[in-house]
Amino acid sequence: HPSGLYLVVAFIDKLKVLSVLLGEFYWVRDIPIRQCTTISMSTGGNFIAANSASTISIFDIFTGDVVSSLRGHSSKIRSITWMHLDSRIATIGSEGAVYYWDVFPSGKKRPEGFQDPKSSILAGAAYNDRSKVFVSLSDFRLREYVIVPPIDTEVPDEPRELEMNSSISTMIVDDHKRILF
Repeated sequence: HPSGLYLVVAFIDKLKVLSVLLGEFYWVRDIPIRQCTTISMSTGGNFIAANSASTISIFDIFTGDVVSSLRGHSSKIRSITWMHLDSRIATIGSEGAVYYWDVFPSGKKRPEGFQDPKSSILAGAAYNDRSKVFVSLSDFRLREYVIVPPIDTEVPDEPRELEMNSSISTMIVDDHKRILF
C-alpha cells in the first residue's frame, strides 16, 4: 500500500487485507477470490486489482466490494499495472497479449493493446504512461515494445531484445522509468 499501512496477501481461496500498526499485523477483511497469482495496489491505495486465471477483478480496499471485472485474456495474467490516476490498467497475459482497460465505469478494453501470438510470456511490466512494455519470454529473452512513442522519436520496426542466461518470473518498473527490477 502506498502509505505503508496496509498489506494484501493472496491465499488459495481469498485475499487477506491486513493493517500494519506498531510492528503488528491486524486482520481487516477477507476478499473471496480463488487462485490469485497477481495482485496490484492502485497508486492512491484505494483499489486492489487481482486476477483469477484470465479474469481481473478490481476491489475497493476499504469495503471489499467488486468495483469492476475485466475479461479478455485467453490465458494466465502475468502483470497488472495501474495508470492514468488509477482509472486505467495495463495487463500482460502469458498468451502474448497486452491490453489496456478503462476500469471505471464499465471495465472496457481500450484499442491501444497488442498481441504477439508467437511469444510465450513469463513476466511483464509496463510504464504507467503507456509508452513502453517489457516482457520476459520463455526462450530466455527480454523484449521491449514501444506502444506510444514520444514526440519526434523514431520507433524501430521490430521490438528490441536482450538475450539472457535464465528466465525472469517477476518484473516491475519504477515510477521514474529508470530501473527495471
